[in-house]
Amino acid sequence: MIRHIFLGKARAEATPEQLEELCAAWRSLVGQVPGLRSLVAGRNISPRDQQYTVALVADLDDMEAWERYMQHPAHVEISQRLTSQLIRSDGRAMAQLVMEGQ
Repeated sequence: MIRHIFLGKARAEATPEQLEELCAAWRSLVGQVPGLRSLVAGRNISPRDQQYTVALVADLDDMEAWERYMQHPAHVEISQRLTSQLIRSDGRAMAQLVMEGQ
């Protein structure tokens, strides 16, 4: 299993409502993308570190499923319509971790 982690810094003009719309759109991908087991997303509520505004954690079957997820039309549409408009291009971090025994 692969765990995909995305962290994003919102653009200054992004509203809380727009960021919630983005997170809801990400969450809607479960059931649409083959191999996407689960996905949680939300706004960062940490009182200690506000470097990133939103986070996403998704579990996928394997790296092939991650590639399908990244290229899936629903994911691409969300990326173009919301992510690119609300998240700074210089404020993104991503990692994929192998989850042994999962």
